[in-house]
Amino acid sequence: MTLERGFRINAEPPDAPRTLQIAARAEKPSKRVAFLVSHGMGQQVPFETLSVLGQSLLTEHARRRKKTAAQAPASGPPVPTVKRVVLIGDPAASPLSRVELDFPQHDGGHTEAHLYESYWAPLTEGQITFRETFAFLYQAGWNGIKTGVMGYWRLLLGEGASDFKGHNTFDRWMFGKFHPMRIKPGTLFFLLVLVLLAAVVAVGVAIAGVKMRDIVNTLRTTAFDWNHIHWPASATLELIGELVVLWMIAWFVRYFLVEFVGDVAIYVSSYKVSKFHDVRDRIQATTLAVAKAIYCARQTSDANSMPEYDQVVMVGHSLGSVIAYDTLNAMINYDEIERNGALDVSHRTTRLITFGSPLDKTAYLFRTQVNSGRDLREALAAIQQPLILSDRYRTPPFQWINIYSHMDIVSGRLKYYDNPERPKDEHVDNMIDPKAWVPIFAHTQYWENPLLHEVLYNSI
Repeated sequence: MTLERGFRINAEPPDAPRTLQIAARAEKPSKRVAFLVSHGMGQQVPFETLSVLGQSLLTEHARRRKKTAAQAPASGPPVPTVKRVVLIGDPAASPLSRVELDFPQHDGGHTEAHLYESYWAPLTEGQITFRETFAFLYQAGWNGIKTGVMGYWRLLLGEGASDFKGHNTFDRWMFGKFHPMRIKPGTLFFLLVLVLLAAVVAVGVAIAGVKMRDIVNTLRTTAFDWNHIHWPASATLELIGELVVLWMIAWFVRYFLVEFVGDVAIYVSSYKVSKFHDVRDRIQATTLAVAKAIYCARQTSDANSMPEYDQVVMVGHSLGSVIAYDTLNAMINYDEIERNGALDVSHRTTRLITFGSPLDKTAYLFRTQVNSGRDLREALAAIQQPLILSDRYRTPPFQWINIYSHMDIVSGRLKYYDNPERPKDEHVDNMIDPKAWVPIFAHTQYWENPLLHEVLYNSI
């Protein structure tokens, strides 16, 4: 079987019986690492993200092998293998599809990387309308503007000037108390443009709808009389052309908002009571089930045997970064509350890799709209997020790496998840991808660029 860009996979022939393979070690490698990747917003093909993740690791391995050709062994590159497996250790685990890669090391050992995917795209299909998506964008913009204006109002009143150092801030509950977080420069301007653009789109859609209706009525009543055309055929064709153009524009606007922004709206707007709460729960349950299988996996059926994976790496692109963040928090809570720390999630998770991430935007627009009557709510919400609850979850070997681009309006530098009172090595390591430079399309360019390949490969 051959996938894109020469991704060669060893698999059973089509006529072979399909069997599940119970995952267990035959010969212990130097290290075994599990990757769990969450795809981004929009329509996604099953296993596409998994394939691209595997290709990223192979590309970086080939680049390093070429760079050190004189010292490298003569063996060829790793050949990916796909399997359908049931992981030992979690009785409730369902069969999972994974990609296996075996990388030789300079010391003669080898590292096995097992790649898993949390596929949630079908859960959001048909769950939100164009009107609901538009309302989400509009409300998000006004929420952010209101928070920013209130910050300026506090500055004018001189409240906490010594703490705020003359910067516009908002309060965010992290690490046991409220921290004044500086609102990023340009945020209010961006939100004003967003609200204005949303208003223009709304007016444009309304006008287009009326125009399309008028054209259809005109064509229906006066355009065609097959015995005699009452006015030039060119005028009829012109009306039909206008109708087609208007329909295509309306279709594109609706498709983009519902298929892409709609996924974000469904997932992040459930902070309040809404019909999307159940969809978000199902998305989280789907991803958490895969994560539990990975962390619970053991080398043998003995519950006291060693974990199957020495390290676990969480990877999330776009909205998938929000899901990956929530999944890791949920796993830490599950380990400490229900398993008494037996899974050692906080120490075995060595990387959280996010790219094209809207996490700071969701933190500012939705998860931090507080006032004096909601302080307790914010503290309770933080309990579900150990990564901003206690510093002990952010110490090495754990590292949170975030890749972003100034040309990607979805992503940005993550600042609202760090304790400003703690050392920098416990903060998110923000990296700019200089090769994600095409406006809008930069959001998906990360997968093709060396920076992400290096970060992923360094995890193993």
